[in-house]
Formats: sequence, structure tokens, C-alpha cells
Amino acid sequence: MKIEKNTKPKDGLKMKRNALLSGLVLVNVLFASGCSSMSERSSVDFLKAIQPEEATAEPREQLYTSSGLTAGMMTQILAAELLVEKGQPAKAYELLFPLAEQTRDVGLVERTFQLSMATYQEPEIFKTTQLWLEVDPANPVPWRAAYLMSLRQGDLNLAIEQWNQYQKISDLERTEDVLSTAQRVVRSAKAEVAMPFYEVVVSQNPTLWQSYYGLGVLATHYGLAEESVESLQKALSLLKTSEATLDMKRNAEKQIYQLLSQSYLQMDNPNEGLSVLSAYLVEKPDDWLVQERLARLEVKANELSSAEKRYETILKANPGAATSRLSLALLQIEREKFVDAKTNLLQVTETQAYESVGFYYLGVLGQEQNQVEEAIGFFNRVEAMPYAVDAKLHIAEMLYPDQGLEAALGVLDSIKTSDVEAEVKILRAKAIFYRVSGQNEQAAKRYEDALKLAPKSEEMLLSQAALFYELQAYEDYVESLEKLLSINPDSVKALNALGYYYVEQGHSFDKASLLLERALALAPESYYVLDSVGWLAYQQNDFVSAKKYLTKALALEHDEEVVIHLVATHWQLGQKEKAKQLWQKHLPEFSKNKRYQKLIENLQSGVAIK
Repeated sequence: MKIEKNTKPKDGLKMKRNALLSGLVLVNVLFASGCSSMSERSSVDFLKAIQPEEATAEPREQLYTSSGLTAGMMTQILAAELLVEKGQPAKAYELLFPLAEQTRDVGLVERTFQLSMATYQEPEIFKTTQLWLEVDPANPVPWRAAYLMSLRQGDLNLAIEQWNQYQKISDLERTEDVLSTAQRVVRSAKAEVAMPFYEVVVSQNPTLWQSYYGLGVLATHYGLAEESVESLQKALSLLKTSEATLDMKRNAEKQIYQLLSQSYLQMDNPNEGLSVLSAYLVEKPDDWLVQERLARLEVKANELSSAEKRYETILKANPGAATSRLSLALLQIEREKFVDAKTNLLQVTETQAYESVGFYYLGVLGQEQNQVEEAIGFFNRVEAMPYAVDAKLHIAEMLYPDQGLEAALGVLDSIKTSDVEAEVKILRAKAIFYRVSGQNEQAAKRYEDALKLAPKSEEMLLSQAALFYELQAYEDYVESLEKLLSINPDSVKALNALGYYYVEQGHSFDKASLLLERALALAPESYYVLDSVGWLAYQQNDFVSAKKYLTKALALEHDEEVVIHLVATHWQLGQKEKAKQLWQKHLPEFSKNKRYQKLIENLQSGVAIK
């Protein structure tokens, strides 16, 4: 069965050394500045974007007067300002908007717009913006709010029209305007409208380095790394020939490289970033933000020694840089420098915001060294989420071998949380412990409970499917994988697992072929997919194709299943000596596998290899 099996309680529990580098990613997510999607960003960001700098919902002493304001209107204005003073700006807005609409007093309309912002209701902000445009069309502020509102609503063409009108009357320097526009747009709109809108801004200002820097800001924010790098390189080129003073150029260059370093971190291949940022740091070695990001790139490129030295250099100049110290400690654990790692982690715990993460990794370090009592002591000092739940999972894992299922479950039951994600982790851990204890029915129930909370969890559905397979509940196994594929048709693991299942059962080869062809197209360098495709060819008596795929699979991974399949393939091709040589070569490696030990004997006897 080509699906990951859980043979001991490790599924999501223990962090092995080869997974510690992923901890660096987690550190970056938790403590480094990052980008959020539009769905995650609150409307507060958008309100900040369209808010005039001078706008406020605080009580105003000025009361707007014109020949059209009566005593009754003045009383209504006073009542609204009293409501603001009492902290009820939304109610104040309800009083003022009808009055502003009736009088069309410019000052009153502007004040109403300020109060509309405090309602946090976009329909109110929109209609007040439209009123302000009508009564004061020569004012650039409502035009700016208008094009941002249009972008927010996804109306690109209208936003461009309003931007063009805004530009005609804006009193800002163009260089300042294109930069502030980028910052406002990134808070207001989704990538599909924000990027083409700002490209119009760039096309209107093609000689300004600020234009391309602004485009880089947007591209980085939306995770468009290649576009960001291209834009920022253009900004650097234009900056060199600009008329800015030397100090201004130096400051701008630093800003561009810092954003550039963030973009390089988003790219899959770290090599370009390593080259460009290393060259920059030769001239600007004290740009510690870029130094830190270059260290992260070195980790990504598996240049661990260089990354470690860089973090040490950063900390020598900035001893209080807790994120860098934590990253250094994780690297030292990876490189088995346990004493140095412990020293750095203890220092990390001295910074309040990092206390829990420091104790968590001290626990991980203790567990790695099999210092169970010390590890549990550190894990018990972890208080902040999400580490607190994970620490308990580690404790349960360490107690299980000696104290058994009851002790492990007792630790898990002691966790008090209302967080859904944490509850899913706990249920999944219980399922794992039940499973390794041989209580598969109980394990199945816990997976079922967990999937009620996280019905689209790919990892959980795969684990549940593996359990169903062990229970020989094959209909449920297929159903779990098909459900996963309905959620994510590109799940390579599910495509491979279901395809290989059909191969293993010796039927539905057409279905298997479709599934495995899709998996291979998505993951052409996956050894287990190549093995599945090769074994399908074997079952269809296409031994030449089988040999091709299985040979490539073995080159990628010395897996015993792959070797068994390839030995059998050579045998069927009449290459019996080659089959025996291959089998003999790996015999010491798989000495505990009885199926492997009897492979040649079975082939000679004509026993079908499954």
C-alpha cells in the first residue's frame, strides 16, 4: 500500500533533527514581518488607507455655519458632537449625514465623512465619499478615497478614472504620491485589481524609481516574488541616475534591498538572492535586517555553516536579537552542537515574548538527547500558544514507551483549550496512541471526531485512510481517499495511494492508470509515484516500461519496496543474474525484511510477487 504508515507515535508529535530547519520557517512566520491575504486582512487596514491624515472622529469645537444652517440644524450638530464625546460616533453619523446631504455644507460633509470612518461600515463610507465628491470636486482627498473604494469593490476601470482625476488636482509631489499610493492600495485591494491598477500608475511615471519601488511593495505583499524582484531591480537602476542627494540615495537603496531580501525569501530557488544580497552586504555589512534574511536564505540553500556564522555575526553586533538567537540555536541542534544550542536557548527564554518558544525548543533538545526528565521539565514551562499544546504532545510521546497508553492519554486529557486547531491536534494524537496500542477501533473514532472539526484536512484524511487499510475496511479506505481528492484533486499522496491500491488489488487498471498518470505529472521526481507507475506497468506485463520507472525510483531513494519491484522486473525480463546481483547488493540493508529475504526463492518457484 503506497500510503504513509504510522508504526509508532510520531505522527505530528516528535520533531526529529531533520525537521528542525522547518522550525526556522515557523520562527519567521511568528516573528518576522509578513504578508496576509485579503481575506485575512481586517477592514481596519482599509480604513487607514482611505483616512485623510488630518481626519479624526474626536469631538470638534468647530461648528460649520453657512447661510443655510438654521438654529435647529445647529442644535442637531451640537447633539452629534456630544455623542462623539460620549464615544458614540456611529450614532453621531446617523444624525449628521441627513443634515450634510440636505445642506451640502462642505465642512459638514467632511466632518460626516470622518464620522463615517468610525462606523466601520463600507456602505456608509461609500455614500459619504460620493456626497463629498459632489460638493467639493476640487478637493483631492475625496477623489483619493473614491479610487480606493472602487479598488476595494473590484471596479478597476472606475478606480483608474478616479485616480486620473485625483492626479490632476493632487497637491503632493509626484514622487511622494506614487509611494503613498502603493501603501494605500496594498491595504485596500486584492491582487487581481491592485496590481493592474498600480501598473497604470507606473506607466504614467516610468522614470521615477519610486514607481517601481511601489510596484515591488505590492508584488512582495501578494507573494509575487519574481515580479517584485524585477521591479525592485528597475528601481535600483533608476535610483542611480536620479537627481536625489547622496544621503537620499543611500537611504532609498537600503529600503529597496531590504524589500528585495524579503522577495528573495519568497522564491523557491535561493541562488539569485544569495548572490545579489552577498554583493550588497560587502558594501553595507551593518544592514542587519538584510544580514538576517541572507542567513535564512543560506538555511534554505542548506549552507548551514555559513548561516551559523552569519547569525553569530548578527548577535555579536545585536546581542538582544532574539529571533536570530533562536534561529542560531535551531541550526546548532541540526548540526548537533547541543551545548551551544542550549546556551542560546536559555538566553532566548530571558526575553519575555520568546520565553515559551525558548522553553519549547529546550524541551525538543532534551528529547533529542534522550534526557527525558529535563525535557519534560522544560516542556511544562511552555505557556504560550501554539507551543503549549505541542509541548504536551511531546510529553505524552515520551511517557508512552514506559508508562503506556493511560499515561499518554492522561497528559492529553489535561490540555484545556477552546482552540479548534489545538483540539484537532489532541484528537489526532489520541488516534495515534490508540493505533500503536493496537486499539484501531478507538483510533478510528478519534479520527472521525477530528475530521468533524477539520473535514478538509488532507493529512488527517490520509491518516484515516491508512488506518482503514490496516483494518481491511477497503471500502472506507477508498471513500476517504476519494473524499480527499474531491477537496484537493492535486493531492499527489491521495492519487498515488488510490492508484496503487487498484494495482495491488489487481483490478481497475484503467482507474489506476488515470490516477497515477496525474500523480506523475504533478510529481515527476517522486520515487514512490515512480514506483507505483512502474509496478502498474509490471502488472500489465510491460516489463520494459516497468524497468525504466523503477530504475529511476531507485536512483532517487533506496527503498526496499522499489528494490523488490525492480528485482522482480529484471527476473521477468530474463535478466536473472542481474536480478540476483541487485538482490544480493541490498540484502544486508534489508536483512529484517522476510519478504525481501525470500524474494529470489519465490521468483524461482514462480510465486507471484505482491
